[in-house]
Amino acid sequence: VTFDANGGTGTMSAQTLGEFGGVLNSNTFTRTNYDFNGWNTAADGSGTSYANGATYTGPSITLYAQWKLACSSTISGYMQNIGATSSYCDGASGTMTDSRDNKTYTVAKIGDTIWMTKNLNIAGGTTLTSAKSNVSSNYTLPAPNTEVYNDTTYGGYYSYVAATAGTEPSSGDSTYDICPKGWKLPSQTNYNALMSTYTSGETLIAAPWYGAYGGSYLEGSTSDVGLYGNYWSSTAYNSNDAYYFYFGSSFAGMFHLIEVIGLSVRCIAQ
Repeated sequence: VTFDANGGTGTMSAQTLGEFGGVLNSNTFTRTNYDFNGWNTAADGSGTSYANGATYTGPSITLYAQWKLACSSTISGYMQNIGATSSYCDGASGTMTDSRDNKTYTVAKIGDTIWMTKNLNIAGGTTLTSAKSNVSSNYTLPAPNTEVYNDTTYGGYYSYVAATAGTEPSSGDSTYDICPKGWKLPSQTNYNALMSTYTSGETLIAAPWYGAYGGSYLEGSTSDVGLYGNYWSSTAYNSNDAYYFYFGSSFAGMFHLIEVIGLSVRCIAQ
């Protein structure tokens, strides 16, 4: 059996097995920023796979080392744009500090997406600039207690107009929103992917995504606070309604709602 580093470094001597085969020598190759991921009879991984230390019985063969990008379990050190997500393990967690007001939010990688795991709480009346926000030009949030309501426990409530930084599309996904630079409002597709990972309200509560139920806000009053979570997506249903994600202790799903209602906002890394 001949071993090929296949992009890695180091040396491994060929191994001679007996008539009835035997256990393959353990890998000693290394590759910077990659983890060893077993052997394969083809360099591109399209052949037969063998685990490290597997038993092999057969004719002479070359086995090619397979590699996967090494991942970090901790997300840290980012003020705004955290960049590519591929180097983080699923379930990796950490914090993100919003440089617009220096509030810190917990974040976690779920599937291929890094989510804020606390509700955004940028204050009503704040002027957002393209240097620090996901907007094309300056946008001033509505005054507090109008289309924006801020709560220290549950975060901010924003109308769909406010959440999309005044763009309010009548169809499709909004390009702009009130998230920090390098982050964006999740689309209906993003929430569907979240639900495919955590298939019910019970599993979401156990997930790193979960945070306090915010309920909703309208005309000076909150409702269902602590009972249900309601989160705007970037996706418009029509000129009056937009899609939002709802979940409680036993149910999660996508619905659409009139855009003047104030709901919570979670941002995802772009």
